[in-house]
Amino acid sequence: MKILFYLSIFLFFSASFVSATCDTDLTFSTNYLQDNGDGTILDSKTGLVWKKCLQGFTGTNCISQDLKTTFTWAEALNQTDNTWRLPNAKELQSIVEEACFNPSINIEFFPGTYSTGVWSNSPVLSGTFSGQSLYVAFHEYGNVLPAERTETYHLRLVRNDPAE
Repeated sequence: MKILFYLSIFLFFSASFVSATCDTDLTFSTNYLQDNGDGTILDSKTGLVWKKCLQGFTGTNCISQDLKTTFTWAEALNQTDNTWRLPNAKELQSIVEEACFNPSINIEFFPGTYSTGVWSNSPVLSGTFSGQSLYVAFHEYGNVLPAERTETYHLRLVRNDPAE
């Protein structure tokens, strides 16, 4: 019983610390990102402003979390407001870091990012996966994949830069 308790504590704390495997011989593909110092990241290439933390996570290192951190697609759409929205798949894929894996994101700008999927607002409108929606698999080199809308994934909100 004691071993199970210690294993549970270890798993809880180890899940809070995320680290990516990056190829230091490669130039980071996301070197155009800028930390605004206010919990947002500016993508100077697209003009988009990203929330530094995944939805439900807060703090400088995006470790503190709410009870709910993964969402169905419908729940994800309800997390938006007049300022923040769900990115489309192309926008979300623009922050994939090609030099890193597990997760495929620059964790200096996006700390605490889990190696999972992140919902986009892009529905699949035709073909075999019609009625599903797209997510970016940060655990699979940032591939864009379809998923049933009842599955749960993380989300990262975005807004257009008001300075544009």
